[in-house]
Amino acid sequence: MIYDWIKDKRVRRKVLKMRENGDLMIVNSNSLDIYYLNATAKLILQLANGQMTVDNIKDSILEEFEIDEDTLREDLLVAIRDLQWKELLVLEA
Repeated sequence: MIYDWIKDKRVRRKVLKMRENGDLMIVNSNSLDIYYLNATAKLILQLANGQMTVDNIKDSILEEFEIDEDTLREDLLVAIRDLQWKELLVLEA
């Protein structure tokens, strides 16, 4: 499973500027693109401090929300992949 391959990787955000607007977060990427993130992506990006691993982020979300762990793993993979494509975060060893 892909999750097992990335779970120990540290997650670091790679943004110029972040601003909250209610449940949304407005983010400027290094390429100067502007993105509007929903509450889930906002939380992941806030937790992506370069010290937390993917597994740490999963555990933090599990503590805060009632969600099935397997569902969360899949949703986390999709969100991380999307944020990587937008160049808003990176995974590091």
